[in-house]
Parts: sequence; C-alpha cells; structure tokens
Amino acid sequence: MSINKIINKLTLCLLILFLSSCASTSNITQNIYDNKTINPENARLIFKRTNTFLYYAVDARIEINGQVITKLSKGSSFYYDIPPGRTNISVYGFMDPGKFSLELNLVKSKIYEFKVEPRTESFLPIVAFGLLGQIADTKINEQSGLFQISIDKYSNQ
Repeated sequence: MSINKIINKLTLCLLILFLSSCASTSNITQNIYDNKTINPENARLIFKRTNTFLYYAVDARIEINGQVITKLSKGSSFYYDIPPGRTNISVYGFMDPGKFSLELNLVKSKIYEFKVEPRTESFLPIVAFGLLGQIADTKINEQSGLFQISIDKYSNQ
C-alpha cells in the first residue's frame, strides 16, 4: 500500500471524525419551564432540534414573523420570549428554497415547546435530482424544505 493511499484514508477518517463531532449548544435550563420566569405580558417559545443524522451538518434556521432569531445545530435548543398574538414560525435550512411554517395565536404567560426535525419527505427528491428536486418539492408541497416544526408540548401552568 502506497503512502498516498494511507494519507488519503487517514484524511478521510479525520474528516468523518470532525464532521461527526460538531458541538450542539443549548440555552435551556430547568427554570425556563417555570411560568414565573416569563414576563406576564409575553409567551415563551422553546425550540429543540432532534439529534438525528439526516441533515446533521445543516443548521435549521428559526424565523419568527419574517425575522431569523436563531440557528439550531443537531441536538441544540433555544428559547425566545415574544409578545402574544398571531405569530408565524418558519424553519428552513441553509440555501434551502423551501420553508415549513406554523401560524399560531400565542397566549400570554404560556410556554410552547416545539420540536424541529428533518423532513424525511425532502430526502428522495434531493438525492434523485439535487437542487432541481429541492425546487420541485417546494413548488409541489406547501410545507416544504429540509426541516419541519411541530408543537411538542404546551404548558398552561
């Protein structure tokens, strides 16, 4: 075996190790779930991204009413306090032509927990047709993109 093949294999192993060791971050502590920590005029939104392999290298961007508030890496979480009322929450990936959105009417002093996870329906069009498959998925499906978001828990404490 030549030295070049050994170096190539070692480089590949190091690259795989580097990509799989991406750190996840969280600003969530147990007291975040306590209603007493919320301004009584706000609602609290908690976003948790699942720790799955699909799209693990792509950050999920969380957008509220048209403004990006955070990017979630694999296994990370984030909370955000917001005034109550009609709210649009969208999630999408970097260079992702599609978005997955929820329209909610938030109630003050309530805690909403959301699960952000890969949208498995988007995988086949991407693998089969690349960017064209992604664009077609966006045109065909109203809820498209690499990620999806759902309400996981609602606290009325």
